[in-house]
Amino acid sequence: VTFQVAMSILRFLVALIMTFSSLYEYFYGPGILFTETVSSHDTASHNLQSVAFLLPAIVFALNVNGSLPLIAKSMRHKDQVHVAIRAGLWISACMYICIASSVALAFGPQITKSANVAWERFTTSNILPPDSIFASFLQALATLVILFPAADVLSIYPLTAIVIANNLLAVFFGDKADKAQHSHTISRLFRLLVSFPPVLCACFVPNFSKIVDATGVFAVFISCIFPPLLSIFGKRACRTELENSSLDITKFTLDRGALWS
Repeated sequence: VTFQVAMSILRFLVALIMTFSSLYEYFYGPGILFTETVSSHDTASHNLQSVAFLLPAIVFALNVNGSLPLIAKSMRHKDQVHVAIRAGLWISACMYICIASSVALAFGPQITKSANVAWERFTTSNILPPDSIFASFLQALATLVILFPAADVLSIYPLTAIVIANNLLAVFFGDKADKAQHSHTISRLFRLLVSFPPVLCACFVPNFSKIVDATGVFAVFISCIFPPLLSIFGKRACRTELENSSLDITKFTLDRGALWS
């Protein structure tokens, strides 16, 4: 838990660094904090034709729903799960909007798919003496922006592997899934089987942008199609098993049953 809290603090820090340095470059640049940049003031403020390129990344981000069972399981007050999820989604949305807007303003058409790579061109030579301590500190923060996404994967990847492994245990063992999860040998075997294929594929496709483009297509089914279908069929099955007796399922849904009203 302490590690995840520390990573969350670093996420906020990286978001602030990217946002404020991009806005500084936009208002006082070009070329004040980044080398090889051109003014983006005269470029088009929007390009609707490029919205299609965002769709895979947007759908890929919706996979956060897959972590909801793990989040709910670790929470002490189960009735506050929907509050925590909503807060997390709103905070994440605001962070992404701030980063995307500021980076787009600063770099315009020069923006790369992995925006943090632009901080490789970060420089303080135009505003600070190169041998000052503060300049070295700012350069270290730029290095943090470059390396943090890769390090952040190390904190999220195990959680994702645990969630998927537990789902596979439920599929293979059915009613005995709880017993199988308490078996260290079985749970570790399933987690290993889940963790190994992505690492192997990453050796052959090192470009993360291409991975997101491909996984975003499959995430449409995982995030937008399968959960509603499972919810509908699960509701029908429960009513059939309980012979149409009263069944209050609203407390298990984030919208408090608005979908069924």
